[in-house]
Amino acid sequence: MKKFALLFVSIFLITGCAMFEKKSSEEHEKEFQVKIEENSSAAEQVKYEVGGNGVVEVSEKYESGSCGKDSDGCGGSKIYTIKSKKAGKTKIIFTKTVQGKVVSKITYNIDVDKNLNIKESHTEKISE
Repeated sequence: MKKFALLFVSIFLITGCAMFEKKSSEEHEKEFQVKIEENSSAAEQVKYEVGGNGVVEVSEKYESGSCGKDSDGCGGSKIYTIKSKKAGKTKIIFTKTVQGKVVSKITYNIDVDKNLNIKESHTEKISE
């Protein structure tokens, strides 16, 4: 019985690893989205800076959240769509502030290949 359980766990882990590798390959798309929560009524604000070399184009839209009747303000999310425009490397920095104080920065390092597929890695720094 122990051998069967060990075999089952081994197969599960191998399959899980293969699924993980496949998921990471999905990062190589011609566009991707970043969603950041924001509540302007609580003085939260998100801004972004893009490297000026024209490698990517960023568009944004706001999606309202749902509020209860007793809420003073209702937050939502900003959804940023990053599309590749030409091959190269660039960086996008998203900065979130609350009442003018920086609370987090997310830096996306972006590498666009000749087929306009995007490979991105990102780091988030949160202020205390």
